Amino acid sequence: LMKYRTKIFNLLEIGTWEGASTAAFASYFPYSKIYGIDKNFRFKYKSSRICFNHCDIRNQNDIKNLRKNIKNITFKVIIDDASHMLSDMIYSLNFFLKYLESGGFFVIEDFNAPIYFKALNDCDGKEIFMEEIFRHIIKRKQFKSNILSKDDQKFLFENISDIKIYKGKTDISDIAFLKKS
Repeated sequence: LMKYRTKIFNLLEIGTWEGASTAAFASYFPYSKIYGIDKNFRFKYKSSRICFNHCDIRNQNDIKNLRKNIKNITFKVIIDDASHMLSDMIYSLNFFLKYLESGGFFVIEDFNAPIYFKALNDCDGKEIFMEEIFRHIIKRKQFKSNILSKDDQKFLFENISDIKIYKGKTDISDIAFLKKS
């Protein structure tokens, strides 16, 4: 992401809480427009380059409103640092990837949280974990999912060219960088 520091682009952060990291992105990328979404109203930071939208990925009215607000916008970087619930990560990837520019990055923070914290595994064994989804995407191999249809999976296969996974400084921090074709 360092190479984007002096570029003009749009960045989306999913899961802003109060907006501290959103504000940090606005500072670090001084020429970029930063969009943040969260289902809470705790966002505290104001800037002409920050645009906050209320959205719960599971609420169809919120999704409808978000589609209206970002319909003509694409992002060079999308960062999912939201609830870390397994289903939310899958829904977010499925919904937001279409808004990512070709060559852009979709970053998923703490994607193994549902393994480390059972309360975040809200799929009752009906969905595979994110790292396994990543392996299927790279191999272009269909998998059983109640969230991702075969067409959704095909879209992921055709639009994700590379996935890099990194371990953070703690045992429970894992981050994935998905590059869009």
